[in-house]
Amino acid sequence: MGNSLNSLVFRPPRPTYSKNDPHLHMIAKPEGDAIAAYFVRHRSAEWTFLFNHGNAEDLGMVARQLVRRIPYWKVNFFAYDYSGYGRSGGHFSEKQVYRDAELAYNYLTNVLGVRKDKIIAYGRSLGSGPAVHLCVNNQLGGLILHCPITSVHRVKLNVPFTLPGDIFCNIDKAPFVKCPTLIIHGTKDEIVSISGSLAMLKRFRLAYYYWIQGGSHNDLDTHYLDEFNFAIVGFLSLLSTPLEQQNDNILPLDIRLAVQLLESSKIWGKLSLMNSVTSNSLINAATKFEKDETILTTSTTLDSVISSNDVCNIYDTRRDLNPNIFQNHTSPIM
Repeated sequence: MGNSLNSLVFRPPRPTYSKNDPHLHMIAKPEGDAIAAYFVRHRSAEWTFLFNHGNAEDLGMVARQLVRRIPYWKVNFFAYDYSGYGRSGGHFSEKQVYRDAELAYNYLTNVLGVRKDKIIAYGRSLGSGPAVHLCVNNQLGGLILHCPITSVHRVKLNVPFTLPGDIFCNIDKAPFVKCPTLIIHGTKDEIVSISGSLAMLKRFRLAYYYWIQGGSHNDLDTHYLDEFNFAIVGFLSLLSTPLEQQNDNILPLDIRLAVQLLESSKIWGKLSLMNSVTSNSLINAATKFEKDETILTTSTTLDSVISSNDVCNIYDTRRDLNPNIFQNHTSPIM
């Protein structure tokens, strides 16, 4: 059953990046092979995203997209490939994905020196599984779930409960997440219904949400990029604002939060959102939100994307393990 389910869940594409990329981090696993990762820094970043990708993409695909987001979000990002994906060795399974996520987290904190309270676990679709896992087992700064799954069986079989043999049971783990959480979902998601995010929203201790009207599973950060950036930057602003400085106003409808969905789901009033998110917080964040002057060009290689952007650099362990190395550099370290 496990192998059969794995073949349905994990769909690794052909590798989209070279194993000879000089910027690639190969993180050794206890069993002898390694997982591949990239670490890119923004010179004025407060937060680092630990990115966990979906089931049909690899590190090369997500890294090129994330590099283009850095000037907007002003964050560092660390992304890795699960075992059996891209240039990462080994075989994939739920347990192995969790082990890979822990390995990536330990490398980010112990080798690259990033503080755990400044790490935000980011999970897209299936990647919500390892992202939630990391936040249950570690005290991270935040969690962002992008079109998350409640669990594999719940999504594929459309059942409202956990079945024996189910995997990536995020909805059952949600109460044990220790950090603030943002859920972003499209109202027209044709693969992972927004109803799952509505159900999970009740389970988190401190949850924020942003529903993108008309958004589907794979277009939130492309066709709805302005709204998507707005949600991310607003959440980052909230994380950087002491709780006592936030008031308890509910977010207004005019910034397209789908309050009507919550009302129809009969969970309105039970959400910690009502005592934590403020209209002023997100509106102020949007007002302060400015794109860096650098224009990023469309490119097929991570190197050329990086070289067109003078605010971020690929972190290369061959030069120095001190994260502050990037403060005085305006081009990739080769």
